[in-house]
Amino acid sequence: MICKLNLMCLLSCFIFAENMINEMPYAKIEKDAIISRIALGSCFAPQVDSDIWTEITKYNPEIFLYLGDNVYQSEESNELALPHLKEAYQLLADLKTFDTFRQEIPILPIWDDHDYGMNDAGASYPPRYKSEKLFEQFWRVSIDDPRRSRDGIYFAQTFGLPGQQLQIIMLDTRFFRTDIQKISTDQGKKEYQPNLTSKATMLGEVQWQWLVDKLKEPADVRLIVSSVQILASEGDHEGWYLFPKERERLLSFFNNINGIILISGDRHFSAFYQTDKITGVPLLELTSSSLNLPITGNTRTKMEPIISKYQLEKGVFDENFSTINIDWSLKQVTLAIRSKKNVILQERTIKIPQ
Repeated sequence: MICKLNLMCLLSCFIFAENMINEMPYAKIEKDAIISRIALGSCFAPQVDSDIWTEITKYNPEIFLYLGDNVYQSEESNELALPHLKEAYQLLADLKTFDTFRQEIPILPIWDDHDYGMNDAGASYPPRYKSEKLFEQFWRVSIDDPRRSRDGIYFAQTFGLPGQQLQIIMLDTRFFRTDIQKISTDQGKKEYQPNLTSKATMLGEVQWQWLVDKLKEPADVRLIVSSVQILASEGDHEGWYLFPKERERLLSFFNNINGIILISGDRHFSAFYQTDKITGVPLLELTSSSLNLPITGNTRTKMEPIISKYQLEKGVFDENFSTINIDWSLKQVTLAIRSKKNVILQERTIKIPQ
């Protein structure tokens, strides 16, 4: 999708070094802060001109959730040195609008396949440990952060005080995930196939147990963030639907837990999904994508009219970002999909259960 960069740019990006990364300023936020305004998005290529960081700043968010595919490489490979991933991170670091943004707005990031290393990559990706180290360096994960001492980049943070507590759980759907099953069709295309085996996993057992423990902690609103979609259940793409036993397991954890909202990225369009089929209570998912890589051409023409199972209305295919506004006094959460010019395109409001 991204054209190769010229040689001079590529060579300049090899100056990417740990001491340089650790000097980059990032905004921070106190854990007891009451969070009311959140922005989020995924799929950003620093090689493509965009002023979307400036537009997101105008919303004045207190936190930005970066949902994965936070950079794109000029080439993807199994090279252990990860030269093209370093190059992509360097381009993002050098982007002035992003540099200004990260100094003003705290960013909570996870990765998806393209900033993990390769398209659709999972636990078998050879440089995954080097990729994790690079991720932790670029996003300035502190030395005493649990992510530094365990496999994967999953983490959780809780903000606010009782009655106004927001828990954000960021899942790692790459480091431990069983490889995707694909079959070849008569036309030569490889189609995704659900994996029904008992050993297939999205999160790995250690992360699963960690998630169970986190869901036992007190919170009034919980954002469960997965880089890939949870509720969408058809199409030729990655998602939890390819691991149906794992998805059922995940949703079963949400029974009798109030205030859960699902967040995802990856798809290069944004949409709302909702179901009560498994949990017994309405469960909303907001997919937010893409910041500056919209679907165009024949692919867009094919996809645009489609509304998949649980999807509430047609997706937003142009460049966009999303926002979450928590009104603690009215006990409600408003989620919105916004154009790159900060115009609300779709919106949903849900009550915060007592």
